[in-house]
Amino acid sequence: ALMPFFREARRVGIDVVEISDNYVTLDREERFRQIGLARDAGLGVFGEIGSKHGHTDADFLLAQAEDCFAAGAEMVIGTRLQGAKDGASPMGHSWGNRLFIAVVRVLFGIRTLDLFSGYRAMTRRLVQQSPLLAQGFEIETELSVQAFVKRFRVEEVPVVYSPRTGGGAS
Repeated sequence: ALMPFFREARRVGIDVVEISDNYVTLDREERFRQIGLARDAGLGVFGEIGSKHGHTDADFLLAQAEDCFAAGAEMVIGTRLQGAKDGASPMGHSWGNRLFIAVVRVLFGIRTLDLFSGYRAMTRRLVQQSPLLAQGFEIETELSVQAFVKRFRVEEVPVVYSPRTGGGAS
């Protein structure tokens, strides 16, 4: 079921996808299978190690992203703060995220609900016109700032965010 999605992602201009189990539970074999399928479709792949067991369905997330792209969005961000379950974020992360969002809103005028969410889908045009200098977690912020400065349309969709299991850290 994923190969048609990955091919369509390439067709509409998406170059890179994240294979992660932060939103949909994946075992090791399924993660590697998905990485292989994405690469076979010509996509670059990045991911995060660790497991977050939530109730967000992958097909639902993909449908939301597709709807946003069909409506003209260049980047879709899965926002975690409204749907976060108790213990999903380490102590202070949610508060720190909200504080940083306020600072970015004042400095740049960017109105976002979750500046640090790694759940993002982007068009090829946005990726090609947004050279990144950041190398760590600040990539999300840089993508948001570049999209705003270059006037790309960004849509945010809520996602379920659950506590990490299996000893992973954020």
